[in-house]
Parts: sequence; C-alpha cells; structure tokens
Amino acid sequence: MRQKTGYLLLILLLISSSVLLVGCEEAEPTHPAPTIISGEPPVLPTAAIPTPESIEVGDPEEHLNEGKRLADLGELEEAIAQFQAALQADPTLVEARFQLGNAYANLNRLGEAEQHFKMVLDLEPENSDALSNLGVVYYRQMNLNAAIESFQKALKVAPDDAAVYYNLGSAYLQQGKTEAAKNEFDRALALDPDLPETYYGLASMYALQGEKTKAIEAFQRFLELSDDPEWRAHAERQLKELGAD
Repeated sequence: MRQKTGYLLLILLLISSSVLLVGCEEAEPTHPAPTIISGEPPVLPTAAIPTPESIEVGDPEEHLNEGKRLADLGELEEAIAQFQAALQADPTLVEARFQLGNAYANLNRLGEAEQHFKMVLDLEPENSDALSNLGVVYYRQMNLNAAIESFQKALKVAPDDAAVYYNLGSAYLQQGKTEAAKNEFDRALALDPDLPETYYGLASMYALQGEKTKAIEAFQRFLELSDDPEWRAHAERQLKELGAD
C-alpha cells in the first residue's frame, strides 16, 4: 500500500446569502477595492528566488523536505524550486511531483497543477490524493463534471476520506444539486464530525435554500472548529449578510 501523501486541497465555496458565486473567471467575490497610493513606491531590496539551475542538486529527499518546509511557510516559489530539484535527482519521486502540483494550485497556476497531478496518476493511477486534488483544480476551472468524476474515482480508492466527500458535495452544490450535495456532506460528517469545511458547505447550502437559522448555526459551528483565517473571514461575512447577532 502506498504511503498517504496528505496535503489535500479543499474547495472554498463563495456565496452571498442568495447567490452562489461560481468563482474563477465567470464571477468573483466582492471585496473592497485596494487602496491606491499616489507616487512611486520605494524600491525595496528583494532576495532572488532560487531556480532549479541555481540550486545544487543533491539528495532528492532533502530537497523534498526543504520544499515542504518552505511551502508550509507560504514561500511557494522557493518550494517549487526545491521540488523541481528533487525531481531532477529522482524523476520517479511521486511525492515531490504531488507537492509540486499543490504548490502550483496554491499559486492559482492551474494548468501546471493539472499537468503534475496527471503525471502523478501516470505513475500511481490509484493515488487518491492526486485524484482529489485534480478534482479541485477542475472545480476551480469550472469543469464541474470532470471534478465530480475525479472525486468519485478518489472515493473508490479511499472510501473513508471525509474531505473528498466534502469536495464532491461542494461540486454538486455548485451545479445546484442540493440533495446530492447534502448526501455527500452527511457522509463526510459521519466519517469526521469535526471536519470544519463540511459545516461551511452545509451553511452555504442552507443559505441558498433560504434556511437562515440552519445556515447561521452551521457557519457558527464552522467558526468553532476552523482556524483558517481566509475561510473564517468568508464565514464571518456570510453571517453578517444573514443577519446573525
């Protein structure tokens, strides 16, 4: 059995109290406009971002671990260079390829992320993490049927993965299939009652159905469980739209 690579990507549903925003290029969440400062900004010294050519290729596992450390710090370009160096040393190192796909996805470089997740699947066709993360890439590209197919393939391999059920439910909800979405969210909760994202998905669904009380309760439960600042900011904004105290 392969070692589970972890680092699953999760879909962030963006809604208003009545409209599901379909992300990416077709619709964008509303945010305050950035403040524009007049005049020329000062030129600040910046450290050069390492490229694979500037890194002395050594032990692939060391590059992999350094890349994961940098990715955890949010230094994604530097992490990419380390993952690429790992793959130069060992082109068959599946986790480095998987982590490279994640880094590109987190930079919203979706075409490159898709390419690397598919390369993982060429080596390991039943890698459930790569199947799920490929589904998230498809979702962000608004290729919802492909996303659903990829999540379903992941669940055939890993039927006890609550996060993938959440992702599948989110894709159904984006299609307006609320009953199918609810079924997947329920499966996710049965496996992991403390998975924060599932409550976010349920809250989004209830808000779309006009069930404000249930939506508020689910968003509040999400806030009790999640420490992710971006997701929490979205949830708090939805609660205000719903008129929560």
